[in-house]
Amino acid sequence: MTDFLLAASPATLAAAVAVVAFAVAALAMGIARRRRDEARAALEALCAMKWREFAHHVVGVLSQRGLRQDDLDRRPGDDGFDIRMTRGAASYLVQCKQVGQRLLGEQAVRSFAGMVRLQGAEGGILVTTGDVAAAARRAAAASGIELLSGYQLWRQLRPLLPVDVVREIEAAARARRGRKALLAAGVGVAAGAATFLLAGALGAGPSPAPEPAAEAATPAAPTPVVRPATEPGEQSGDTMPMQLPDPTLSEAELAARRADAERSLLELPQVADAAWSTRSTMVLRLRRGTDGAFPEEVVEAACQLLVRYEELRYTRMQVQLSEPRDEDEARVRWRQCR
Repeated sequence: MTDFLLAASPATLAAAVAVVAFAVAALAMGIARRRRDEARAALEALCAMKWREFAHHVVGVLSQRGLRQDDLDRRPGDDGFDIRMTRGAASYLVQCKQVGQRLLGEQAVRSFAGMVRLQGAEGGILVTTGDVAAAARRAAAASGIELLSGYQLWRQLRPLLPVDVVREIEAAARARRGRKALLAAGVGVAAGAATFLLAGALGAGPSPAPEPAAEAATPAAPTPVVRPATEPGEQSGDTMPMQLPDPTLSEAELAARRADAERSLLELPQVADAAWSTRSTMVLRLRRGTDGAFPEEVVEAACQLLVRYEELRYTRMQVQLSEPRDEDEARVRWRQCR
């Protein structure tokens, strides 16, 4: 994973981050929960109905159970309940609450249960567009009150609603999912753009190396490796790089050449550590000079050494001080020899 982050271009890294951010945001927003979005749109539509229209649909649901509405002339709310329904000689009180997505509390259940007992009814049915608190469910179970709420109410109402009403609810649910998708896409784009800017500022991604030149028809004899001078700043008279590596060299042989270059870097004065983080990135940790300044001459000597290996001349060097004294000295410096 680290090698991928170091080797990826800023655009590739930004695209990957954007896709992941979109997927996470979409999951968190529940874009794939089509039924939940439809139920929420339906409950909002039920709350927007006039009370009599809503109560009419509730009566339709309860009629599927064999109940029939009694006392058609009574006004809703009289005596503390909205509708009286009967099955044979037994009567049931119904209370309808259009409360949005608010929780139905325990006190509302206990108050309705008291009204059911006072009226001598066989039972009571409390219908709400919202959800029901846990304490209210326990109170309903203890007092024999049936609760018809939220998503359960929508599932029972859906088959009984007019087709045009259902279509309007489905359209509202699609619009809700569309808004969520746009928001998730915005999160992905913002995350990708931020990653691209940050990666560009930090120099993420290796510089493209040109195609190696073709060897001459009659290759010259290999030029021996020229080691750098033992003192910093001293230059060798022979600065000709090594020939291009033989295309038949194995991966192990190329790795051996990189290891040889690494050992040569470790021999330079003021080099505390040198190691390859990727095939094209060398991490170089330096000791501060006697005057306390950053040892630029050591970086130059390291470049002079690397360019003698044709396949390493485009190496990116990540340069750091081994014992920084402040944040400025602790920052990473990037160098490209060619």
